[in-house]
Amino acid sequence: KLPSMKSYRETDGKFYFKLEAGDGTLLLQSRAFDAPKDAGILSAALVDAGDDATAVSGLLLQCTSPDGLAPSTGAIVAALAALKADKLAKQSQKSAGARGSGYSGDAFRG
Repeated sequence: KLPSMKSYRETDGKFYFKLEAGDGTLLLQSRAFDAPKDAGILSAALVDAGDDATAVSGLLLQCTSPDGLAPSTGAIVAALAALKADKLAKQSQKSAGARGSGYSGDAFRG
């Protein structure tokens, strides 16, 4: 089962996201955000960073509370890499379907 990234609003009115492993283990809990867009931008950036441990480490500093402990990146990077691969596969399937509707692959040869 794939890991999951979930965004939600708590009773404090703030927005959060969390990353869970495929088995439901909590890997990352974000700090509070005032706007859902801010939480969404950062969670999307984490997925896009995927298997780039350096980029993920930098992003983790932005999504954890300043007084909290930095999470261990190994399992987080592995989960984000799986989410990124799934996202890219879906985009590839989507674009392949679009090309199948009237697009001629012979029109461009690299």
